[in-house]
Amino acid sequence: MKILDEIHAYQGKFDYEELHHFVQKLCNRINNSYHQGTGKIPILALKKERNLLSPLPHERIRDFYKIDHILVKVNTSNMITFKSNQYSVPPGYIGKTLSLQVYDNHIFIYYNTELVAQHSISHLKINYKPEHYVENLARGLPSSSNIEELAKRNLEAINEVYKNE
Repeated sequence: MKILDEIHAYQGKFDYEELHHFVQKLCNRINNSYHQGTGKIPILALKKERNLLSPLPHERIRDFYKIDHILVKVNTSNMITFKSNQYSVPPGYIGKTLSLQVYDNHIFIYYNTELVAQHSISHLKINYKPEHYVENLARGLPSSSNIEELAKRNLEAINEVYKNE
């Protein structure tokens, strides 16, 4: 539990690569220190007990449980690209690397462990969620009551241009 608490203290502050590096460093530190419960140093005990371990299941079985993800970078329009099509994410992620997973004909887009957007896979080149477009537009325009109407017209124009490609 002490190890889990140490990892939990940094929740949301690392991207995927930083988290992996942190956990590797933590494992190395723990595996090379004295364990009160067993009275041994884990890395030294492993060397003695290695031949008693069972092999891992076949790769086909392990792959069934593996969750694949793709790292993508958010462009200046708050969009990520997947299979030559662009999908929107909420404002504030420009330049950040997000992780996407494809499951059941849907794209799930994550920042660290937080789900930030979900889209159905589409054949359209540009795929904006209206709420993402409205938020993005509101950030660039002075406060106006017509932002939703302007966003709706802009999205219709964008869809008209890109649907014929």
